[in-house]
Amino acid sequence: MIGTIIWAVIIGAIVGEFVGSQSGLGYLILQRNFSLDTAGVFAILVILSLIGIGLHIVMKTIARKVIFWVDSFADITGA
Repeated sequence: MIGTIIWAVIIGAIVGEFVGSQSGLGYLILQRNFSLDTAGVFAILVILSLIGIGLHIVMKTIARKVIFWVDSFADITGA
């Protein structure tokens, strides 16, 4: 659940930058797209993917530390 929320937050931030921003990665994607710089667009998408994966790992680690009983319960029930 937390991982899904992280991806939604990243997508929401990028869409917000598409719509009304003068800086940020979403703005850079639009600029690279208008100048037909495909490699630049994919480079920015790789950066966004790495940010998303990093945030997912951080949130998973925090959730494991804060909600420590969930992992042990999953081990007991076999889920």
